[in-house]
Amino acid sequence: MSRDLLAAVVVCADMLICLFFIFFVDQALYLIEKEKRLNDKVSVQLTDFSVKIGNLPSKEVFGTHAALEAKLINHIINIIDHEECEKHFPNMT
Repeated sequence: MSRDLLAAVVVCADMLICLFFIFFVDQALYLIEKEKRLNDKVSVQLTDFSVKIGNLPSKEVFGTHAALEAKLINHIINIIDHEECEKHFPNMT
C-alpha cells in the first residue's frame, strides 16, 4: 500500500469517526430534551418557597440522609393526599 493511499484511508477513517461522534452526541442531546419534556409534563417544580421542618431525628435513626429525605417526602405526600385537604382544596386533586 502506498503512502498516499494509506493517508487517504486514515483521513476517511478519521472523518467517519467524527461523523459517528457527532451523530451520537446529537442523539444524546435529543434524548435528554425528550426526557426533559416528559418530566415537565408529569411533574411540578416549585422554586419560590421552601419548607422548614423542625425537631427532626438525627440521621443515625434512618441510617442515611437519603433515607431521611425519602421518609419526609412520603410524609408530605401523605399530608397532601389526606381527605381533609381534599375537602378544603377540591381543585388540588
